[in-house]
Amino acid sequence: MKIATDKELIKLSKDTNYVVATYATFGLIERKNPFFLDVFSLFIKNDQKVKVMYGCSAGEDFVSNQLYFNYYNKVKFENFEDIRHLQNDETLLRLDSLILASNNPCWDHEKQMYENRIYENDYLSLIERQAFEKDNIYAIEYLFKNNSRQYKFQIINALKKYLKKDHIAPIYYDIIYEISPSYQLDELFVLLEDELFDIQKELGEEQMEYFKKILTERE
Repeated sequence: MKIATDKELIKLSKDTNYVVATYATFGLIERKNPFFLDVFSLFIKNDQKVKVMYGCSAGEDFVSNQLYFNYYNKVKFENFEDIRHLQNDETLLRLDSLILASNNPCWDHEKQMYENRIYENDYLSLIERQAFEKDNIYAIEYLFKNNSRQYKFQIINALKKYLKKDHIAPIYYDIIYEISPSYQLDELFVLLEDELFDIQKELGEEQMEYFKKILTERE
C-alpha cells in the first residue's frame, strides 16, 4: 500500500472486495488521511465480514472492527500507551461518536468506546438511547459507573428487562452480576438467582458457583 497514492487508496477503499477495501483504509489510517472516517461511517451502517488471521489461526471479523482497532492501536502505541492521548484524541472521539449514533454496533469496539473516556453531557442522549432503547449492556454499565444517581431508576428497569431476555450471551454475565446486586432489590436478586440455571447449563458448575457466591456476598 505504500506505493499507492492517497487518491488510489481512496478508490480502493470503496472496492467491493472488502479485504481490499480494508487494507486500503489501513493505508489511509497510516497516512492520517481523514477519508478513512467516511469509510468507517459506511461500514458502521452496513458492516461486512472479512477473513483475518489471529496468530496462526484464521477467523472472521467485521470490517468496522478492523478499522477501529487499527486506528486505536496506532494512537495507543505511538503514545506509549498513555491513556490521556486516547481520551483526548479528536479522531478517536469522532469514531466513538459514529458508534454511539449507530443502530447495531459491533460489541468489540463498542466495549472499548465506553472505556475510552467519560463523555461530555452532549453525548448522554446517545448513550441513553443505547442503554434504554437498544438494551445495550455496555451503555448500561457506563451510566452505572458514571451517572448512577441520575439514572438509578432507568438502570434498574433496564436490568430487569435485560434479565428477562430469553437468552443472555455469557460474555455479559460479569457486568450483570457486578451491577445488579448493588441496588439491593429483591426482584433483581430473584432474577439473578433464576439466571444461575442458565449459567450452569452454558458455562458449567464452577462458573455457576462463582456467580452464586457473588450474590451471597451482596445479600
